[in-house]
Order: sequence, then C-alpha cells, then structure tokens
Amino acid sequence: MKHCTEKVVEWIKAKNLTIIPNRSDEKADVLDFPWEGKSLKCIFTGDDGEYLSLFYSLESVPEDKIADVLLVCNEMNAKYKWVKFYIDSDNDVALQDDAILNLATAGEEALELIVRMIDILKKSKPEFMRAIYS
Repeated sequence: MKHCTEKVVEWIKAKNLTIIPNRSDEKADVLDFPWEGKSLKCIFTGDDGEYLSLFYSLESVPEDKIADVLLVCNEMNAKYKWVKFYIDSDNDVALQDDAILNLATAGEEALELIVRMIDILKKSKPEFMRAIYS
C-alpha cells in the first residue's frame, strides 16, 4: 500500500470506522468506505498515493428520466462545489471528488472529504429520487 493510503486506513480505523481494502497494485490502491449498503470508492494514485479520487454511485437512471436527472445534476453542481455530479456510462447518478493529499495530514484530509461527500449526498439524494421516480 502507498504511504497516504496507509495513513488514511490508520486514521479511519482509529476513529472506529470501517474501510475495506479492495485492491492494490503499482498504479493504485482502492479502498471501500461502506455507507448505507453501498461503498464509497477511495482511489489513491501517485508515487505516495497523494492523489485521491472518491466515487459514489447513487442510483440507476432510466432512459426516459435522463434529461430530468441531468437538470438535477446541473443544479447540484452549482450548489455544491466540493463534489461533481454526473450520469456515468452505466446510466448511474455518480458523485466524484478529487484531491491532492499531504502525507503528514492524509488521514484527516481524506476523512474530511469523505464526510463532506456523504453530507452532500444526503442533502442532494431527495432531489435525485424525485427526478427518477416521479
């Protein structure tokens, strides 16, 4: 595991939270942060794992609702600057956040980003559900 990845795992476990190693190779470390029955993917790249990308797949979008959901994505992108909202190639509403971590504070930084992303997800989810299921 890369240095930043190790720091993040240590920090999250010290807070009595769960983070699950998914895979690790010379290019990236992938961890899963479980939340509400799904996983927020944490992907660490760079020599020390200092480049962090967070991904969460919220809900599948039926073909006939894509336009409605794209409008919600635009609203959420304007409202929440920390996270990008889009419809991915599988027609899922996806949330993404990218950051560069400092090795000395990687654990704190990564957990802060995860918490912010989950908070934004909780606040935005009802709008997506209305657009998909109404």
